Amino acid sequence: MSSQNPIEALQPTQRRRRRGSIHFADHNAPKSVWEITGPDKPPYVAKLATRPLSEIFSGLLLSKFNFQQLIYGVHKPGSDSAEQIIERIHSPVPQGRVVLEMALVTGRAINNFRQTGTESAAQQLGALAVLDAVLNNTDRLPTITEHEGNWTNILETGTRIVPIDNQITLPDPEAKQGYLDRLTRLAEDVLSDGELCGPTPMPTVKRLQGRVARLGRLSHPMERLVTALLPHFSLQEDELERSVRVGARRTLFGFIAWKEIDFDKFHREIVKKTGAATFPGENLDDYITHLRDVHGQLVAVRNSLQRHSYLRRVSAREVFSTVDMA
Repeated sequence: MSSQNPIEALQPTQRRRRRGSIHFADHNAPKSVWEITGPDKPPYVAKLATRPLSEIFSGLLLSKFNFQQLIYGVHKPGSDSAEQIIERIHSPVPQGRVVLEMALVTGRAINNFRQTGTESAAQQLGALAVLDAVLNNTDRLPTITEHEGNWTNILETGTRIVPIDNQITLPDPEAKQGYLDRLTRLAEDVLSDGELCGPTPMPTVKRLQGRVARLGRLSHPMERLVTALLPHFSLQEDELERSVRVGARRTLFGFIAWKEIDFDKFHREIVKKTGAATFPGENLDDYITHLRDVHGQLVAVRNSLQRHSYLRRVSAREVFSTVDMA
């Protein structure tokens, strides 16, 4: 995923006006983003996405857990609506691209918090960490992979955290088991409240029946995230960790609670929004299969922890209920 994003590109110092529209060239071509202004509607963002289905799929999943839905229009190449938007850009654009009509969001990136991050923001970032792991969107938050964090893809607008440039990444077949092992380790860390985290990627049941190791702080996925976030928050380290874990735990339990009907509804909602189940190089069934596989893995982790009395007890208030998907 590109570290450049449509919202950060809208900072005033980077604006270039063109005949009533503002053009934002992404230096990581071939992705292009524009802010469209005009008399008929409030300003909005038009994005000619290279992987539109990925962005729609991930954005809609995030919205099920109370993150802002950014995409409110999907315009197919050659359609009248797409041509109307392209005409307003007044600039050469890549041909054959789906045009995503998106909300114009302004805010500050996490690296500009300057130790002002709040408990609410920390809880939302804990939730985002779990959802990014589910989507295998690994370059934003350092949980299932180790890095310093890509803070430019996360904005704060008032009291809300708004993740942007969202994607789902299907792991290569030869890398899938490694991905599931890292996901398992994250789930164990979250669901046991940091009490359980094994030193090597072993199947959960075997690990629980054998030795249980308490690792150093950076070996725990959630504590690695807390360490990366700490310079940007006003909270004490234990307060930050507690808030991050609350958000992660609520969201993980919420996703684990999905039933077969929820996946079917989610599939139908994507098709209704896009008008198609396939785009060039993308297939909705592949994304849904990934989501089901991840869900099955997380349910197995939850069940194993429960059998071996490592599952952290949660109150009814902590179990997240996703919004109605009817």
